[in-house]
Amino acid sequence: MSQHPNAYTLDRLHDLNDYVQLVQILRNRLDDSQVDISFEVLYQLIDRLVVRDTRHASDNVLRGLLDIANESIIRPNQDVMTSLSALPATYNNTPFPQNTTVYYVRSLPLTIEQLHQIMERYHHHYADNLFYESMHAFIQAHVDQPGTQVWIRYVGATSNTTPATRLQDDLDAARVVGRRRFNNFYRTMTDMDIHSQFQVHEIFPLRVQGLFGQRGPNQEVLDATERFLIHLLDRNFLLNSQPGGYFISYQPLAQDQQFIHTINAAYAYDHCTVLRQVQVARREFNQDVVAAFDQYTAQLTQHDEALANSITQQYLQSVYQQFTPHAAQQFQHNNSGIIFTPLVLLGKDVSIHNFSNATSFYNSRSGTVTRDFIDSILSTMSHGEEVEGGDEERELLLPAMIDLWPIPRHRFLWELHINHAATLLDILRPLVLVSFSYEVARVARSNFHGRHSLSREGYRQLAGEARVCNYDTSFNYDTEPEDVEPAQHWCVVVYHNDPGNANYGSVNPIITRFMHLCWVRTIILLNTCLDFLQHPNLVTAAPGSRTFSEQVLAASASREPDQLSTSLQEARDALNEYRANDARDKHMTFAIRNEGVLDARNHEMVAAVSTATLRRRIDMWGISAPAGSDERVQQYVSIIRHDYPDLYSSPSFTHNRAAFRNWFIYVMNDNINILQSFLRHVQEETTPTSEGLPPGLVRYLLQVCQRPPEWPLGDDTWINVKELRDIAMEGARQRFVDRNGAPMGRAQDPQVSRQLRNQYLESIGNVPYHRFNMCELHVGSRKARFRVVVDGEQRHETNGLYVGQAIQACGPTVYIDFDPQVTRHGLVFKNEAGQLLPSARNPTIIYDYTLVQHAKNSYFRVFVDTLGDHNIQPRQQVMEEAGIDEPFSLKRILRPYWMLVCRDDVHDVYLRAEDVPGDEQDQPNFTTEITDYINEHGRGIDRLVWMNYIEDTRRGMVTISCAWKDLLKHYNLALEDISMIRGIKRWRIPAYPGEDAMRDIAVRGSTGQVRTRARSRSAQRYTRPLGYRARGSRSTTPGPQ
Repeated sequence: MSQHPNAYTLDRLHDLNDYVQLVQILRNRLDDSQVDISFEVLYQLIDRLVVRDTRHASDNVLRGLLDIANESIIRPNQDVMTSLSALPATYNNTPFPQNTTVYYVRSLPLTIEQLHQIMERYHHHYADNLFYESMHAFIQAHVDQPGTQVWIRYVGATSNTTPATRLQDDLDAARVVGRRRFNNFYRTMTDMDIHSQFQVHEIFPLRVQGLFGQRGPNQEVLDATERFLIHLLDRNFLLNSQPGGYFISYQPLAQDQQFIHTINAAYAYDHCTVLRQVQVARREFNQDVVAAFDQYTAQLTQHDEALANSITQQYLQSVYQQFTPHAAQQFQHNNSGIIFTPLVLLGKDVSIHNFSNATSFYNSRSGTVTRDFIDSILSTMSHGEEVEGGDEERELLLPAMIDLWPIPRHRFLWELHINHAATLLDILRPLVLVSFSYEVARVARSNFHGRHSLSREGYRQLAGEARVCNYDTSFNYDTEPEDVEPAQHWCVVVYHNDPGNANYGSVNPIITRFMHLCWVRTIILLNTCLDFLQHPNLVTAAPGSRTFSEQVLAASASREPDQLSTSLQEARDALNEYRANDARDKHMTFAIRNEGVLDARNHEMVAAVSTATLRRRIDMWGISAPAGSDERVQQYVSIIRHDYPDLYSSPSFTHNRAAFRNWFIYVMNDNINILQSFLRHVQEETTPTSEGLPPGLVRYLLQVCQRPPEWPLGDDTWINVKELRDIAMEGARQRFVDRNGAPMGRAQDPQVSRQLRNQYLESIGNVPYHRFNMCELHVGSRKARFRVVVDGEQRHETNGLYVGQAIQACGPTVYIDFDPQVTRHGLVFKNEAGQLLPSARNPTIIYDYTLVQHAKNSYFRVFVDTLGDHNIQPRQQVMEEAGIDEPFSLKRILRPYWMLVCRDDVHDVYLRAEDVPGDEQDQPNFTTEITDYINEHGRGIDRLVWMNYIEDTRRGMVTISCAWKDLLKHYNLALEDISMIRGIKRWRIPAYPGEDAMRDIAVRGSTGQVRTRARSRSAQRYTRPLGYRARGSRSTTPGPQ
């Protein structure tokens, strides 16, 4: 550490090793979040915290920031706030600054045991796997220190209210609704009667002029500052689910940017932008729009007068404003005189906040995300020579926007809102329509005749695609002849995700990449449509006709780069996998595994819902008219037009429509439930009824669940209807709870709870395993949870067995098996056909040392029994480990190794033998030294585990580094990275302070002197071989402690 009395120059400061390391850590984390802070701004933010009057002071702050970056969760709050120059956010004696954004950190003290309890409950209630897995890995690394204090933090920015007021608002909201990670975590904690209090500090040096969330000259710095703090404190351990900032900062992948640059979107660019100095006025509000909202309000009053009265004139003005396009954004067809709007956005609903504050879509966070995506993509694409004004600066013209629900959404009045949206579309006459969210996609896919043409599973594959759509609600499905279709009101709809996905949740780059590529496809469609409008010779059909829309769709597809379809499919698959454990799927997992009760409904209420659901489905399909009659033909036409997702389960409907029509009109019996008859027809066409459903789920549905009320006895076809399956499963769970109480209830005796849970699981075919012989597992995440029988007692691991991402991708059902032809020392995964997973060349293996390390008294015991059935003896090292009472830890080798090589001085080592430069071959390296020590002093599975970590040069060495940090922090010491060459790792291991010093530390509760001593010695450059012994030291080699 420098003792120079003067301050660093910025150039000298930026060259310091600690400074370079800090920047690299932040850049890596920002890259992982796929957000960007320019180097210039990043250096400015660090400099505001680090620059001091003396080099010594700067060194101290820089080292403190590096410590925070490495392990903020376990750093004492006083140290963290000192390094950040933070002050308690009280403002008792000073006014809160005006027109300024301040940044604050909330810090919550917990013990590791408390954190463990909270996270287990949190994991069972919320689908936040990334947060849980980060916390779980940390907790497992410190499982032997339950009383150690940790700090759970949240970073925020505020311009209008104090940080303390913001905290109180968030705590009040958390008691009512849990939408964000902060709310959910706090509510989980208080439900468990843990009443720790947040401490709030403002990072004073990082104040910025300007209002957070508003565009202005400091917009970049305002957003960058919050992102900087979130990634400095490590997003993995924060209650922030977002990467920070108000305006989205998505950096497209290089492979995406490469083909986007080649796309010519000149017409779209000219249509969506205008020269900045040109004033383009919006049209006056169309009186048809005012009349449509007057009619809507009048109809709403009949259902909910209070809600209708809450619609203010101020809010209506904001709605009219976002609905009415600029004059330059519309096109009048010469022949028909109809005015079309080439691009219109259709969203789901307005938020309660935006409704109350009369905030228009484009002034909300969702609108900001949408605006930024359009702007960035148009700027990236080629503009050709057609754009007026050339390279002059242009600004974005915002597309017309409609909310399907112009009021906060309720679970009723769907017909009113669908018809109202169609009325507004009839005024705008869109040619390309952007559909935001699953709910809107259901309506658009149903051509605004209800919302039953799309299932959630279907949406997962439809999202990102473009399809022809009709919004003419006057076209009667039940009376119009079979060969007739609407002449007008056709458009191409592109199915997007809800832009709110980029506002709440973890905002994983997987989400933003998919949204970005959806907009790329939309801009290409818009550009093609505009090309056709400006060059009528390219297409003879009139705009608004089905032919025009189909030709736009086909031409646009031919103009897309080949990489776009591939990239979109890749992004969609990644997004679907990422969402495999979202709240709805997790609800079903709870139902199958009975790990919690998500609803307060009893089984009578569930039965009522089941009856209503079934009745609604039957009414949708109807009762069959006489065979061959005109009425039967019209029933067929209506059902085909509604395009119910169930229809696609019929092979004849999909592949031989004439045969399906013949069956429907002439073969199906008279006066029967059409839905039930259709399902029987599907059963006759296919094998077996439950095709595609896991065998365990079929057993559960048929043996435990009750068939829907009014469904005929002996007819199992109902299990093909997902909605009926879900309700039946919920009913079974509620009957169990009504009979026995909640299995996971805190008030219940644990032994009774286990017995009831086991009885329930066995009743649905989820049995415990005595041997590992093709055991069926459900892998909804990267862990599998299952039960085994040991000495007649059922056992399981609360945290499950880690199987990894490759096996998760092969799920949801896999089989764990002992196959001595693959390995005699572990378990493998297979599919139902017995094929190795994820591939025969590279199978995933759960080795014996992993089982004894993490599941000594459960899965490992069954593994040993399985070996016995094959007359195979377990490895001696593994059985030796099983006989050791203490839990396995890397520290049982690290600590005596440290005592040996660093008894008197620091020890500099290269990480691996290959890191040692050719002219320094006599220098020590850590992996060789630790291997030699393990060979002489190791016991149990030490060698097996260490060699596995050493061979895994990426994750394994990170695990070893974390173990070092965990060991050294108890002595208030740190492992220093003294690498001088990129890619060549070198560590400085601090001197062992001695047992006397450690006893002093325990007595004094202070570590300052020891750390000063170690730091002062670290200025020396000692390098010693493993056999080195300092003069005067004891000659005996310490054994494992």
